[in-house]
Amino acid sequence: MTDLQSASPNESLESRIRLKLQRQHFMHHIGADLTRIEPGRVEATLTLQQQHQQHSGFTHGGLVATMADLVAGFAAVTLVPDGTGVVTAELKTSYLRPGIGSTFGQWAGC
Repeated sequence: MTDLQSASPNESLESRIRLKLQRQHFMHHIGADLTRIEPGRVEATLTLQQQHQQHSGFTHGGLVATMADLVAGFAAVTLVPDGTGVVTAELKTSYLRPGIGSTFGQWAGC
């Protein structure tokens, strides 16, 4: 029996998702990390740095959209069989107030 077979369903799911994360080079480039992985729900955080800011010092809208895409995609991946591909077909982001602070978190649930 392998470690994945003897693991609980959530541990096995998290292991499967973390293996997929190794190929997410852009996510690593921006400094994001998945902090919660459950069936149908994923959360990610990153420490905000100067390269994440737009010209007025707020979190760049592109980063917000990227994080939304990241967590929504991985939330969907938690619900499909291993080996099934998931891509974003459409993404809409509404910016209600500027992003300020030292960390950024995003979550998505399916």
